Amino acid sequence: MSPRRPREHQIEDESARILTNIVPAAWVLRNSTHDYGLDREVEIFEDARATSQLFKVQLKGSDDVDPKVPSVRIESDHFVYWRNLDLPVLLILVDVQSDTVYGRW
Repeated sequence: MSPRRPREHQIEDESARILTNIVPAAWVLRNSTHDYGLDREVEIFEDARATSQLFKVQLKGSDDVDPKVPSVRIESDHFVYWRNLDLPVLLILVDVQSDTVYGRW
């Protein structure tokens, strides 16, 4: 029997592709190699120059998002961790069925 690729892994890859497509090409999108509640870091550039503005991203994907009330469950210890960071955190939910992206700082 061959190994299976769970739908959750496919959703994760699809949501990452969608995020990559919406971040301006002039900005830098970095992957986190060790994910402890933060998946990406974004550095903002303007006129090809670094602005010293950075933020972290926690990326969530789903193929079952209610567009009237988009939501995702986050463990409370993640909120405590994010609040103690020196950089802002953008929580992004991607509906991979419709390519719709929701975000909340």
